[in-house]
Amino acid sequence: MASAALAKYSRGLLWTLLTILLASSLLLHLHLASNLDFDGEVLPTDAEPLYGLRCARMGENPYHDFSRPPHALALYGPLFYAVPGTVARLLNTSWIGMIVCGRTYSYLAWLGVALILYGLARQIGCEASVAAVASLLWLAGAMAWQWAIAYRPDAAALLLSLGALWVYQRRTSSAAVAATVALLVVAFLHKQTYIAVWLAIVATETAQRRWGRAAAMFGGWVVAVGV
Repeated sequence: MASAALAKYSRGLLWTLLTILLASSLLLHLHLASNLDFDGEVLPTDAEPLYGLRCARMGENPYHDFSRPPHALALYGPLFYAVPGTVARLLNTSWIGMIVCGRTYSYLAWLGVALILYGLARQIGCEASVAAVASLLWLAGAMAWQWAIAYRPDAAALLLSLGALWVYQRRTSSAAVAATVALLVVAFLHKQTYIAVWLAIVATETAQRRWGRAAAMFGGWVVAVGV
């Protein structure tokens, strides 16, 4: 009886937490979505990414030396600029429309991370309610307030990295290995510091003496990035 009462109490606390997180997430993201077209800087570091986005929008190369102005350093991978920049060019957007394309790209990736966190939690056996808590903690977290609609590559690179982890843990076929490598390469081409998942997978395969898969994961990524 005592254990049954404790389980019922715990379940009640869990659903209370879910309700609070869901309400917080909805209120926060309604506010964030309404500010996608904010004509100003979301973060003090917005200038460099927006310069690269403008170059991609105009069909120019954001990477150049300092022999000509503007003397701006493109810090991130080419796909981070190319994807929303190409969309903005195809839509023939204005300056603020281009910014909205960039912010929307980052924001959709932020929402995607919440979905993949739910999927990963379910993949390791968590109940749906517990997996939902993980997802909602991401959505309602303090980082979302500053970064969710900022034009930054972190959310996109994280989404792709976690997606690669989900595919890797779900399938063992050659196609799954290829898909995992492809996602990890695309993540790297958004932000060059996102290599932790790749290294962890290679280390896991090596530790378990699956030499062929370890070589495929390592060599495939190196060759794709090198090309």
